[in-house]
Amino acid sequence: MHCKHGLILYGAYCIKCKRSFESDGVVCSEGQLKVGDKIKVIGKSTSDDQVNTVKEVLEVDGREEIVINKTRNYYFITQMLITGQSWAKQVQVINDEPENRHILRR
Repeated sequence: MHCKHGLILYGAYCIKCKRSFESDGVVCSEGQLKVGDKIKVIGKSTSDDQVNTVKEVLEVDGREEIVINKTRNYYFITQMLITGQSWAKQVQVINDEPENRHILRR
């Protein structure tokens, strides 16, 4: 994978700007995200990097749109993300809930 610097990423980050490109939870198909998911968006520009919560999942003209800010109309189209045509370079689900959250601790 390459960063905007044109450098090959070693491990999971750019050797120049140290932006993380972890592969766990990376969105790679429609239907992976649901309302309430906490996501990390790595933009094509560093100014677009953000952590946000999915507000809505819409289907518009047969394509899945993920709304992350209703007031500012921030969204991305999943298929465009996958093909590299979106403003977002990578989206990763970062839900902080442990797998065994149903177990009560005393």
